[in-house]
Amino acid sequence: MKKRLFAVSLLATIGLLFISCQSTVVVRHLEPALVDLSDYRTLAIASTTVNANGIGNYSPWINGFDDFGYRFSTGYERDTAEIAAKTASATLTQTLQNSGFFTVLPPSDTDNYLGIGLDGLTLLINKGVKAIVNSSISYMDLDEHSYTEDITEYKTDPVTHKSIKTVVGRKRYISQTVTLTLTYVIKDIRTGSVLTSNSYTGKKSRDTLVDTRMYTGATSSNFVEDRIYSYTYAPSVTDMTKAIITSFQSDIAHQLSPTWKVQTIALMDNKPKDANVEGAYKLADQGSVEAAYRLFSSNWQATGHVPSGFNAALMLEAMGKLDDAVSLMNKVSLVTYEPRVFSELSRMLNAQKQQAAAENQITGTSPAGEAGMTTTQIITVK
Repeated sequence: MKKRLFAVSLLATIGLLFISCQSTVVVRHLEPALVDLSDYRTLAIASTTVNANGIGNYSPWINGFDDFGYRFSTGYERDTAEIAAKTASATLTQTLQNSGFFTVLPPSDTDNYLGIGLDGLTLLINKGVKAIVNSSISYMDLDEHSYTEDITEYKTDPVTHKSIKTVVGRKRYISQTVTLTLTYVIKDIRTGSVLTSNSYTGKKSRDTLVDTRMYTGATSSNFVEDRIYSYTYAPSVTDMTKAIITSFQSDIAHQLSPTWKVQTIALMDNKPKDANVEGAYKLADQGSVEAAYRLFSSNWQATGHVPSGFNAALMLEAMGKLDDAVSLMNKVSLVTYEPRVFSELSRMLNAQKQQAAAENQITGTSPAGEAGMTTTQIITVK
């Protein structure tokens, strides 16, 4: 059995070494927004609100450890929901501003205009605003409870001399799980029609060790205690709500604006081995993409060495020359049946299509009919 485990471990180690030693290159291309807002690139963002009906009523106390009399107040604070709403406002604003795709009027200004009523909407229209972004913390739930965990050891029974699993102590924890939903709706400022609406739900959990008690006698009445968490209140869950909301950023960006997709692609191994391109692999590992391309390309043209042509195409893609990369990979596919060539060519063609669609959104030349109402729900659990 030990020999078998050793063999499996050795194979796993060799596999990791192989992966770590394989040359790779980083490529990136644009992906279009899931909903086309190219006609609505000036947005006014209103402050996020809290839907009171979606927020639970939480007990001010958590059930403690009855056998030791510990009792804790809840980690849900008076301003937890309010802070979550402010975090959501900041997250939406930052995400849309950082996209480089939208011009954004922040909540502090938008709220002032919307507070005026119809005159405020007119002023926003005069400022060039095309759509209003409204959002809310539509749901929040908190599960808090205490629990214990036995500490066990295997001890030899003095009579039977058998190894027996024995409880030698206990650990006590506070468990907290927060579930939160952020919903936003983007509406045409003139017509009020919904352009897109989305809900993102996230969950975050943590366990806080309160104490460890090791028994010193034959019963649990004698023990040595190590109190690790000494407060009478549970840890605040406000930081958990913030973490959930900020985790939505990449999903929101991908939903509403063109984004960069970054991938690490493995080079084709130098098989059959050609000494002329050994230096090209080293250059690629060092990030000298253009120099590596020149060596791979020169060898491909001189010898028709398939790995050289394949890798030269990857270097072109890494240099941002996707059209040239597709053209070269297509030429390589005509002289080989190597599956990876066709796989990477298919990936490149899809990337080319995605990038063209993203560029059309950026320039405002997307085909008519792409924009429209979109309603989705995205759920993430972490």
